Amino acid sequence: MTSRFWGSFVGMCLAQGVATAMSPYAGMLAGLFIGIYLAARLWFADHPATWWYDLAFCGVLLGTALGGAGIYAGICRALPFIDITTRACHSLGFERALWLHLWMLGFIGGGFWLSIRVWTWWKLRRR
Repeated sequence: MTSRFWGSFVGMCLAQGVATAMSPYAGMLAGLFIGIYLAARLWFADHPATWWYDLAFCGVLLGTALGGAGIYAGICRALPFIDITTRACHSLGFERALWLHLWMLGFIGGGFWLSIRVWTWWKLRRR
């Protein structure tokens, strides 16, 4: 993984956290796009055919969910200082935001990763 990937990783965490701070539905939508992006980016750009890379992908998904939930919590802590609040900050805590991110990134990104993995295995097996 290159250093350019880590810059986009931080951007994805920011997008996930800000979207969730605006609305849980926006956070779910951001999780959908981020999960697909991560699976496609890691598979088609850098993918070696080893088992440890699958574990690295799960770690990146977990890190993105944790980073997004941390940014969400930071935004919700900072908003009252400027006399602004959102409904999402009142309805979701850190744990629920983390679970929201984990489920969306896990289902979408993990499902996309698994489908690409099975498709590639099937194509190589037919040769």
